[in-house]
Amino acid sequence: GGVVIISEPLRWRGATRRAGRVIAVRGQGNGLEVVWESFGPEANARMGERVHVVSDVTGDGVPDVVATARADGDRVTVLLDGATGTLLGGSALGVGATESTFGEAFAFGRLVPNVPVAYAYGAPRASEVARRDGAVYLLDLANNTFEAITLGDEGDEVGQSLAILPQAGLPADTLFVGSRGADYVQVLDRG
Repeated sequence: GGVVIISEPLRWRGATRRAGRVIAVRGQGNGLEVVWESFGPEANARMGERVHVVSDVTGDGVPDVVATARADGDRVTVLLDGATGTLLGGSALGVGATESTFGEAFAFGRLVPNVPVAYAYGAPRASEVARRDGAVYLLDLANNTFEAITLGDEGDEVGQSLAILPQAGLPADTLFVGSRGADYVQVLDRG
């Protein structure tokens, strides 16, 4: 059967407070079988506050998992191998000044022209001067770039939600960006 990803961001690991846990389970008889589990790397990491299944990044044919965790109070995202739950080395990604909202929303698709897959991370409370403008961050692994796009005005909290509209025949998909404070949806179209 299929695998379901479950998160427990407040889960303790032995004496380690609130490390958090992401687990993959599948139906087995009348119960559930744990396929793998991955704990946050430190106390108060709260791994799994947000969890997203993504395309196969590792090349093993199994979709992989992006999960949020906390490092020194800031939220980061980590990449987990979808087959084993192994935290992939060097995969922690985050930015400062986000008031722990980096990865609040997540989407992936052809967001950069002629690149098969890029990743968008919403950080609705990101701001250079704590105004809660919000931002969207684009990660393009093919070209090794990480770009911040600030789309909001003071208090908009842009990046609260993200959605992709595939654009067949065009060089890039369309990214829709929602916010808490604005009364409209913004469109990022690079095609």
